[in-house]
Amino acid sequence: MRDPRAVKSVLLVDDSETQLALMQSILRGAGYELQLAHDGEQALQRALQSEPALILMDVEMPGLSGFDTCRRMRTVLRKRVPILFVTSRHEPSYVRAGFEAGADGYLVKPVRAIELLTKVRNYIGVG
Repeated sequence: MRDPRAVKSVLLVDDSETQLALMQSILRGAGYELQLAHDGEQALQRALQSEPALILMDVEMPGLSGFDTCRRMRTVLRKRVPILFVTSRHEPSYVRAGFEAGADGYLVKPVRAIELLTKVRNYIGVG
């Protein structure tokens, strides 16, 4: 039986139900505890309430963009939480803007299970 203290919480942020379901399926199967948010404001609330071990966030969302949400998280969260952007855009200027906003890394859509699990494990360990 898994030690409940060893379970790592991941906050998934995306306005696409399809993308959320895909990442949720992959990560839940690997034993991670998940929280979901559909926009930047909801993501900020969830992150402040639960302090996840990792945040996987879409960039282009209604309301606050992922870039804006990341900037705000960097100023309000008590501890530094790794934030990875999950986006279909990966041109150099876009990636640079993400890192300037405070991101720690990127995943390119469509997300492949092996890439997602490898990145998550590299940042927070096995679920």
